[in-house]
Amino acid sequence: MPTYAFMNLAGSTGKTTTLIATACGLVRRGYKVEVYDFDMQANASTVFGYPYYEGNSIVEVMTGAKTIAETALPARVLKGLDPETGAEVYEEIKNLTIVPTYRKALSEMSVDIPRKPANVNRLRRAMIADLDQRADDELPDVRLIDCGGVASPLHPVAALATTAEDDDRPGASGIITCAKPAGKEVEGVPDLIEELSEYGETYNRSVELLSIVPCIIPVQGGAVSKAEQDERQYHFRVASGYRPMLDDLTDAYGDALIGGVTPPVRRTTHVDHAFTARVPFPHYRPAETRDVVADYDAVVDFQIARGLFPARVQ
Repeated sequence: MPTYAFMNLAGSTGKTTTLIATACGLVRRGYKVEVYDFDMQANASTVFGYPYYEGNSIVEVMTGAKTIAETALPARVLKGLDPETGAEVYEEIKNLTIVPTYRKALSEMSVDIPRKPANVNRLRRAMIADLDQRADDELPDVRLIDCGGVASPLHPVAALATTAEDDDRPGASGIITCAKPAGKEVEGVPDLIEELSEYGETYNRSVELLSIVPCIIPVQGGAVSKAEQDERQYHFRVASGYRPMLDDLTDAYGDALIGGVTPPVRRTTHVDHAFTARVPFPHYRPAETRDVVADYDAVVDFQIARGLFPARVQ
């Protein structure tokens, strides 16, 4: 089953936002998607309808106390408050489920993994077992794992989980990362590649970085200058100070990775507003978010064309 971990080694690069947009975008394209919240901040759980969750989580899946089928919940969109009771009202997102978490649960697990190195394969084993525990029509088409934004003991767990099913199709499973074209964020890319190589040597499982999504790119207004017409064109006018760094990122990794360097995603405050409102931003004020949703549609279409998110082998 195609499985992807969204991972980076530099914070604030738009990783969880990209996972949310990818999940919603794949659902709109007819995929059945399952999100695994493996980030101690639990932002994916919050945005997909479980902000106060303290029930069975991805930790219970890893310990074997619960199966994935027993833990996965329908992703939901907060629609508002009931006028009579004041209770939050949610609407389920069809064909999108989440294996949730909460901060305390993963904090304890991150301490436990280094003490028992064999635990690094627990999520992978749970995903393998899931293929037999659920009927074929109950399984998702794609699994997406949200990881923390900095190096942690949870990273190898998520990376190895992408190898739960042997699938030799290029791009069928692996790592997707995000990068803001700036020094600190771009420097995290070679560090991540090195870290994945170390996982391969340590655990004898090959895990590849498949694709880089340039995020939080400032937009420059005005008409395209004559000089810019001879440069690489993007689907929006990239601010002049960021264009050279974006070009360098594309030149360095565009052909080296199966999924390449995707079209860029513009910076917008509406993404932050959606997080504050605890709503997946593709469902938040469509008239205001349509440009960045279109950016992410371009990202997903680009990745599909490069071989990511293939049909599940049944």
